[in-house]
Formats: sequence, C-alpha cells, structure tokens
Amino acid sequence: MAAAAGIVATSLLLSGALTWFLVRNVELQAAQDSVDRNVQVSAMLVRHQECLMRTGVATNAGPVACRLTDGTDFSGRLDSSVAPALGSSRLLLLGRQRQVLYDSQDPANAEIIDITASKRVANVQEAQPVFGGERYLAAAMAIAPARDPLGAAWVVVARPEDAAGRRG
Repeated sequence: MAAAAGIVATSLLLSGALTWFLVRNVELQAAQDSVDRNVQVSAMLVRHQECLMRTGVATNAGPVACRLTDGTDFSGRLDSSVAPALGSSRLLLLGRQRQVLYDSQDPANAEIIDITASKRVANVQEAQPVFGGERYLAAAMAIAPARDPLGAAWVVVARPEDAAGRRG
C-alpha cells in the first residue's frame, strides 16, 4: 500500500512539474509573439522620427528624400515619443554589426546583440539578451541605415522575461 502511495505521489509531483514547465513555455512564447508584433509598430514609429520635418501620421516613415534630423534631436524624439509608449520594454537601435547605438533605458549600453530569424513572424528577428543581469525577450526589425540619423540598421524592442505573464 505504501509503495502504491509513493508511486502516486511521485506521479503527481512529476505531472505537476511538467505542467508548470509547459505553462511557462506557453507564457514565454505568447510574450515573444507579442514583442514580435510590437517591434513592427515600433519600427514605423522610429522611422517617422528620422526626418527633420515630420509629415503625416506617426505610422508613416516620411518621404524618402527628406532631410534627416541630427542624432541628438532624433534621440530626444525617441525618448519623448516612442520609448514611453513601450511601458516596461526597452527600445534599442543597433548598427550593422548589431552593436547598441541607442538604448532607451541605458545610454551607456554598447553591447552587441546576437539576433536570429523568427520562426513565426516574417521579417522579424529574435534575441534573448541580458542587461544588468536581467534576461529579456527581444524582437528586431531591419531599417535602412542610410536613412537613420544614428546609422542604425535594426530597431529592437526588448521586454523583461519576468514580465512574460504581463502585457506591456
């Protein structure tokens, strides 16, 4: 009888652990999917800030032949209009070699972020960088470096992994 109770207890313990693991995996996947969608909108908002004279709605990239704003003004625009809309997520711009050129939460950040193609969303890359000891879920979208005042080639949105169960 004790052996049967031990087997049942072990079985319940293992099934509980497996269930927790599977639920956590689904939460992380849903959070990554949300970040993947969010970076598409954020890339449009970043591109709208590139022109010296912004025209149209914020989701328009602006005319191709527009005169670009300078890097200081551009960073200020990102700080005041794009980054606050992301809540607890970070906005980053990466150069061609994937080094951080702009980080909404750490101006001194100059790390290199390894990004790989998303398996679920076209034209989106994914990463899991660590900033200040905290793990993030990140998504990146390519932009034209010649049109960006900082020479950025990638717009990245990074959400803390511990916020996976929350939206923001």
